[in-house]
Amino acid sequence: MGEETYGGEKTVKFVAENEGLDIEALSEDNEYLFSATIGRLSPSGEEFKIKMRRGKEIPDIIAKRDKIKLVTAKSNMKKGDQIAVINGAVTEVGKDFIYVAPNDAEEYTEGRRSFRLSLRKECIVRRSGGSQKKELTADISLTGICIISDEEYEPGEEITVSDLQIIDGGKLHTLPARVIRKNSGTDDKDKTIRYGCCFENLPESVEDKLCHDIFALQLKRVKG
Repeated sequence: MGEETYGGEKTVKFVAENEGLDIEALSEDNEYLFSATIGRLSPSGEEFKIKMRRGKEIPDIIAKRDKIKLVTAKSNMKKGDQIAVINGAVTEVGKDFIYVAPNDAEEYTEGRRSFRLSLRKECIVRRSGGSQKKELTADISLTGICIISDEEYEPGEEITVSDLQIIDGGKLHTLPARVIRKNSGTDDKDKTIRYGCCFENLPESVEDKLCHDIFALQLKRVKG
């Protein structure tokens, strides 16, 4: 893992290179606030705009001079998958945007598995016919999940993954998905199958909660 701390010109450069990138806004104690995108720098270059996604409005709890933490993920062909954390203060609050004056930013670089996070948690898998079974997850990403099971699911089959708690003590997720591949166990004694599933037609509120918990889980692991 690589780490770089920077402010001033380097923060300006980071924001300029990542306009339009999705971010999750957190409080100082990592409480989820809202999802947004990185906007343009101000003419002075000392602050930048954060625009709410999907036409939503800034929560009433956000006020000028509040400390804020912005967590974002990006892909770089040379560096691989990255997570960046920008710390700053709110300088202006609008209906669907805020301006943030950054203090510093930390950029963490990891390999391809940055967004396919190991996750051994129980969940309920419900089939389209109504039957359901308790299963174990292997990993999760922003776009899909891997299920470990001795059940026979077929590629193309639609399922619903529910009662999944990504963050200890966090909310339970219900995620519609489709099976896209299956891999058998590594030896004759291992009768389980790993099913790679992609999420499909996630409601906006469900997608926001999923993004928040995955970002939070990754940040926790990066920080150690």
